[in-house]
Amino acid sequence: MRMMLMAFLLGCLAAWAGDGAFIVVGEEHRYPTSWTKPVFIIQNGVVTYIPSVPQDWETVMVGFDLRIESVTVKMFMADHELTVITVGAKVLGPGGKPVLLTKGKTARLGGQVFEPLGVLGRRVYLRHVRTGKLCSVPLAG
Repeated sequence: MRMMLMAFLLGCLAAWAGDGAFIVVGEEHRYPTSWTKPVFIIQNGVVTYIPSVPQDWETVMVGFDLRIESVTVKMFMADHELTVITVGAKVLGPGGKPVLLTKGKTARLGGQVFEPLGVLGRRVYLRHVRTGKLCSVPLAG
Protein backbone atom coordinates (compact mmCIF):
# COMPACT_ATOMS: atom_id res chain seq x y z
CA MET A 1 0.00 0.00 0.00
CA ARG A 2 2.85 2.36 0.85
CA MET A 3 4.46 1.67 -2.54
CA MET A 4 1.19 2.52 -4.33
CA LEU A 5 0.84 5.79 -2.42
CA MET A 6 4.43 6.78 -3.14
CA ALA A 7 4.01 6.02 -6.85
CA PHE A 8 0.81 8.07 -6.94
CA LEU A 9 2.47 11.05 -5.24
CA LEU A 10 5.47 10.94 -7.58
CA GLY A 11 3.13 10.79 -10.53
CA CYS A 12 1.15 13.75 -9.26
CA LEU A 13 4.32 15.80 -8.93
CA ALA A 14 5.28 15.00 -12.51
CA ALA A 15 1.77 15.80 -13.74
CA TRP A 16 1.77 19.08 -11.77
CA ALA A 17 5.02 19.99 -13.51
CA GLY A 18 3.14 19.61 -16.81
CA ASP A 19 4.91 16.55 -18.16
CA GLY A 20 2.54 13.79 -17.08
CA ALA A 21 3.85 10.55 -15.67
CA PHE A 22 3.86 6.82 -16.33
CA ILE A 23 4.83 4.67 -13.37
CA VAL A 24 4.82 0.88 -13.11
CA VAL A 25 4.17 -0.57 -9.66
CA GLY A 26 4.65 -4.30 -9.65
CA GLU A 27 7.10 -7.11 -10.15
CA GLU A 28 7.81 -9.85 -12.65
CA HIS A 29 6.76 -13.43 -11.84
CA ARG A 30 7.70 -16.56 -13.78
CA TYR A 31 4.94 -19.05 -14.54
CA PRO A 32 5.34 -22.46 -16.24
CA THR A 33 3.80 -22.93 -19.69
CA SER A 34 4.49 -26.66 -20.12
CA TRP A 35 5.23 -29.66 -17.90
CA THR A 36 6.82 -33.07 -18.32
CA LYS A 37 4.47 -36.04 -17.99
CA PRO A 38 4.41 -37.76 -14.60
CA VAL A 39 5.91 -41.27 -14.58
CA PHE A 40 4.80 -44.34 -12.61
CA ILE A 41 7.31 -47.22 -12.42
CA ILE A 42 6.16 -50.52 -10.97
CA GLN A 43 9.03 -52.90 -10.27
CA ASN A 44 8.98 -55.92 -7.95
CA GLY A 45 5.77 -54.71 -6.32
CA VAL A 46 7.22 -51.28 -5.54
CA VAL A 47 5.64 -48.21 -7.12
CA THR A 48 7.92 -45.30 -7.85
CA TYR A 49 6.34 -42.00 -8.81
CA ILE A 50 8.22 -39.22 -10.64
CA PRO A 51 6.07 -36.06 -10.63
CA SER A 52 5.72 -33.70 -13.55
CA VAL A 53 8.25 -30.88 -13.69
CA PRO A 54 7.86 -27.44 -15.30
CA GLN A 55 9.76 -27.14 -18.59
CA ASP A 56 9.04 -23.81 -20.28
CA TRP A 57 8.45 -20.53 -18.51
CA GLU A 58 6.95 -17.15 -19.29
CA THR A 59 7.48 -13.92 -17.39
CA VAL A 60 4.36 -11.98 -16.41
CA MET A 61 4.22 -8.53 -14.84
CA VAL A 62 1.98 -8.58 -11.76
CA GLY A 63 0.90 -5.15 -10.55
CA PHE A 64 -0.43 -2.08 -12.27
CA ASP A 65 0.58 0.81 -14.52
CA LEU A 66 -0.16 4.29 -13.26
CA ARG A 67 -0.57 6.93 -15.97
CA ILE A 68 -1.16 10.50 -14.84
CA GLU A 69 -1.81 13.14 -17.47
CA SER A 70 -1.10 16.83 -17.07
CA VAL A 71 -4.00 18.68 -15.56
CA THR A 72 -5.22 22.17 -16.32
CA VAL A 73 -6.70 23.79 -13.27
CA LYS A 74 -9.36 26.44 -13.77
CA MET A 75 -9.59 28.72 -10.77
CA PHE A 76 -12.75 30.31 -9.49
CA MET A 77 -12.71 33.00 -6.84
CA ALA A 78 -16.01 33.81 -5.11
CA ASP A 79 -18.01 32.45 -8.06
CA HIS A 80 -16.05 34.58 -10.55
CA GLU A 81 -13.76 33.04 -13.12
CA LEU A 82 -10.28 34.51 -13.43
CA THR A 83 -9.59 36.16 -16.78
CA VAL A 84 -6.49 34.60 -18.28
CA ILE A 85 -3.66 37.03 -18.99
CA THR A 86 -3.09 36.94 -22.74
CA VAL A 87 -1.32 40.17 -23.72
CA GLY A 88 0.13 41.36 -20.44
CA ALA A 89 -0.82 42.97 -17.17
CA LYS A 90 1.19 45.57 -15.28
CA VAL A 91 1.52 45.44 -11.52
CA LEU A 92 3.56 47.61 -9.21
CA GLY A 93 6.67 45.87 -7.97
CA PRO A 94 8.91 46.86 -5.06
CA GLY A 95 9.64 50.58 -4.99
CA GLY A 96 6.66 51.31 -7.26
CA LYS A 97 8.44 50.00 -10.35
CA PRO A 98 5.93 48.54 -12.87
CA VAL A 99 6.36 44.85 -13.74
CA LEU A 100 4.78 43.35 -16.87
CA LEU A 101 3.21 39.92 -16.34
CA THR A 102 2.72 37.60 -19.33
CA LYS A 103 0.91 34.25 -19.50
CA GLY A 104 3.29 31.30 -19.35
CA LYS A 105 6.22 33.36 -18.06
CA THR A 106 7.34 33.73 -14.48
CA ALA A 107 7.96 37.14 -12.94
CA ARG A 108 10.28 38.23 -10.14
CA LEU A 109 8.62 40.43 -7.51
CA GLY A 110 10.51 41.40 -4.37
CA GLY A 111 13.16 38.72 -4.96
CA GLN A 112 10.54 35.96 -5.24
CA VAL A 113 9.46 34.15 -8.42
CA PHE A 114 5.73 34.02 -9.25
CA GLU A 115 3.59 32.53 -12.01
CA PRO A 116 0.66 34.72 -13.10
CA LEU A 117 -2.66 32.86 -12.99
CA GLY A 118 -5.20 35.47 -14.06
CA VAL A 119 -7.03 38.70 -13.36
CA LEU A 120 -10.16 39.23 -11.32
CA GLY A 121 -11.43 42.79 -11.09
CA ARG A 122 -8.43 45.06 -10.46
CA ARG A 123 -6.23 42.33 -8.94
CA VAL A 124 -3.79 39.86 -10.50
CA TYR A 125 -3.59 36.43 -8.85
CA LEU A 126 -0.16 34.81 -8.67
CA ARG A 127 1.24 31.44 -7.56
CA HIS A 128 4.59 31.38 -5.78
CA VAL A 129 6.74 29.00 -7.86
CA ARG A 130 8.65 27.44 -4.95
CA THR A 131 5.90 27.13 -2.31
CA GLY A 132 2.77 26.98 -4.49
CA LYS A 133 1.01 29.56 -2.28
CA LEU A 134 -1.46 31.93 -3.94
CA CYS A 135 -1.46 35.68 -3.55
CA SER A 136 -2.86 38.71 -5.34
CA VAL A 137 -1.50 42.15 -6.19
CA PRO A 138 -3.33 45.21 -7.55
CA LEU A 139 -3.07 46.12 -11.22
CA ALA A 140 -0.91 49.18 -11.91
CA GLY A 141 -2.65 52.30 -13.19
